[in-house]
Amino acid sequence: MKNFGRRTTVLSLVPVLLMFTAEAGAQNRERPSFADIDANDDGKLSLEEFSKMGSRRGTPEEMFERLDTNGDGYITEDEFESRQRGGRRGA
Repeated sequence: MKNFGRRTTVLSLVPVLLMFTAEAGAQNRERPSFADIDANDDGKLSLEEFSKMGSRRGTPEEMFERLDTNGDGYITEDEFESRQRGGRRGA
């Protein structure tokens, strides 16, 4: 009978552990802010700065090209934020 009580106690902790695991996973998927990526604080992202962030959809170069809607070789904060909204601006 003692083992049954211990197993029940351990099993009752599983939902709590799953909750913490899911929360930690969600935090890891959060995207860095524009300011986090803009290493030299010039208000725009170069390909070099952007590449350090990595990309889940294609290469960093491909993503950079998609976000740089005006084709000037930099991503502005507005262009970057359009990614968050799922749209495109400029072009």
